Amino acid sequence: MDDLKTLAHIACEEAIRAGADFADVSISRGRSTRLNVEKNGIHDMRERRSAGVSVRAIVNGGRAFASTSRIDEAFIRETAQRAAAAAKIAEPDPDFVSLPGPAEYAAIEGLRDDRVAAIDPPTLIAALMTEVDGARAVDSRAVVEGGASASESEHAIVNSLGVEGVSASTRVSLHVSCVIRVGDDVGSYYDYTGGRVLDDFSPGGLGARVCEQTKRFLNQRTCKTAVLPIIAGPLAASSFIGALAGAANAEHIQRGRSYFIGKRGEKIGPDFLTIVDDPFIPRGLGSGPFDDEGAPAQRVAIIENGVLANWLHGSYTANKA
Repeated sequence: MDDLKTLAHIACEEAIRAGADFADVSISRGRSTRLNVEKNGIHDMRERRSAGVSVRAIVNGGRAFASTSRIDEAFIRETAQRAAAAAKIAEPDPDFVSLPGPAEYAAIEGLRDDRVAAIDPPTLIAALMTEVDGARAVDSRAVVEGGASASESEHAIVNSLGVEGVSASTRVSLHVSCVIRVGDDVGSYYDYTGGRVLDDFSPGGLGARVCEQTKRFLNQRTCKTAVLPIIAGPLAASSFIGALAGAANAEHIQRGRSYFIGKRGEKIGPDFLTIVDDPFIPRGLGSGPFDDEGAPAQRVAIIENGVLANWLHGSYTANKA
């Protein structure tokens, strides 16, 4: 990854030389294999290699971005110059203070697994079709769709204040959905499995479980209107938690776009509700050593025992607060 870091430094220095007050550069490259199933059979498969550079330049607080998918030095320098030129005509922002400065990053275990990086298309196809066949073995009426993917990526970020971060990661996932139609009656269900490392990838029996759950959704009945407890499965719960975390975005708070405005420190939920943004979970799909600006990752309690505790900040909103 040293070559990515070197190119990021070149772009950052070029943006400053072109007149930017501050600059940061994010550069990445990766490889992925993705395949999809429709109507019980393989529909398509794609192998892709990707790369990209994004340069942010800041002049008088005004920000501008430029990007390229070419990661050779000439294109990167030209991209940095475009970002600086655009920043010079951007609307000045007196609320901008500074980008993050350099800091140490925590080591997080299990973000990359060579075994995942080595997964080939036949292996991925076999894993997915095993689950399709497993679903159909439960009920031949099932129409199965789904997909599987394996990817690896490298990322570097630097800024003009000395931030310098690099990371490498892998990811493998598989998802299955089933639909069973009996006349006008329809049952459907979806589930997935995935991980950073191969040991956390456990699709075995996923297709059968999805089809069993699909059958449970047949013969649905209506019930009278009532106030009842809600039992949320992992998929529904994650959507609910994501909505709450999104409302704690400091930019939404400062722009008056959140229903959490004025509620920090107040009780907003039951005692058992605690939501923590934890980027240090070993092998976590959302874990990483730094954020999008290269600031060190932090563990932030958003809601503690039902009390709204903290906002989720970037450098701009943190300096503005």
